[in-house]
Parts: sequence; C-alpha cells; structure tokens
Amino acid sequence: MDDTLAVARRWYAEDLRYKTPVLRNPQLIEAFAFVPREQFVGHGPWRIISDPYNEAFLTPDTDPRWLYHDVLVTIDASRNLNNGMPSF
Repeated sequence: MDDTLAVARRWYAEDLRYKTPVLRNPQLIEAFAFVPREQFVGHGPWRIISDPYNEAFLTPDTDPRWLYHDVLVTIDASRNLNNGMPSF
C-alpha cells in the first residue's frame, strides 16, 4: 500500500473519532483506517459534497486522498446515490 494513502486513511479515521461519538469504538476506527474507500466509489475524478447544504464539486484529479475526508462521494447523480458521509 502506498504510504501516503496509509497516512491519509489513518488521519481520516482519527478525525472521524472526534466528529462522531459512535466511531469511538477502536475496531471501527481501525476499519476506516484500513479499508480503501476508493474501491467503493469508482474511478475518479469524483463528485464530492463536503456539506449537505453546499453544491458538489468535481475533484481536479484522481488522487484518492480527496476521499479521506468526512464527505459524500457521488456514485450516481441521476439517482441521488452517494457513498455516505461517515459522520452523518
């Protein structure tokens, strides 16, 4: 695994620990740190919604680090289908 992605995943998991009380479970934190989110959202660039009240934006590239934030990632915009915002 690419070290930069491992660092991004760990940061993402630790950040979620403080945003979402239910994610204070150590096993859940480890799962978020280990499982590659990019395997569940298709190939980038990705349409990302950083806040449910703001407009989506398209990532400028296919760097998976865009996915390691507490954001919604669009899977199919026509069906309003997203990969969930973990804290939501």
